[in-house]
Amino acid sequence: MKMEFFHDVLCTYCYMASPIIRRLSREFPELEIQHRSFALILERSDYASDYGSEEEAKKSFIEHWKKNSNKSADRICNYEGLEASDDPLPISVPPLMACEAARAVGGENAYWDVFDALENAYFVNVQNINDPNVIQDAVKSTGINMAAWSKALKNPKTEKLLKDDFLAVASYGVNIVPFIIIDGKPDDEHATIGTGSYEELKAFIENALSK
Repeated sequence: MKMEFFHDVLCTYCYMASPIIRRLSREFPELEIQHRSFALILERSDYASDYGSEEEAKKSFIEHWKKNSNKSADRICNYEGLEASDDPLPISVPPLMACEAARAVGGENAYWDVFDALENAYFVNVQNINDPNVIQDAVKSTGINMAAWSKALKNPKTEKLLKDDFLAVASYGVNIVPFIIIDGKPDDEHATIGTGSYEELKAFIENALSK
């Protein structure tokens, strides 16, 4: 059974969902997880079009992080750090490209490890995950072969991997993350928003397996 997991490094709910999906992947070894990159903020101008300005976006993010800061004991949203930060808000593509380069080197698990490391850098340490040095440090922390990752990051084929994910987003009509699709069937029995609890997502998978 194939599970496509759509997400963005900038997404608070994706940050909350990742450890739940990891747990479920261990409990259902028949699940083949395929990560799908989704860009909430494709270009910096999206902040103005979506929020009015980057300043207004930051206010919205602070409130959103604050709302989610106590939802999980092991998922910290450092809203006070975001409030104090002078860094510009990040856009989606640089960290997603880092994940895609990891996939090119080590497959889906390498993508996932880098995704989680970058989310930790962003939501916990409030680092600028558009800064190449921050990205490299996060990637290095996963233990990946850095020479191979750096080579993959510069390879045009890696950008194509990202574009292929964006094409999948458009093909399915996914417009929110996290989102899960089982076996390429975007119907109610095989697709769901990934914001549910462990129990809810487990029940969803069990139901899909029974079909």
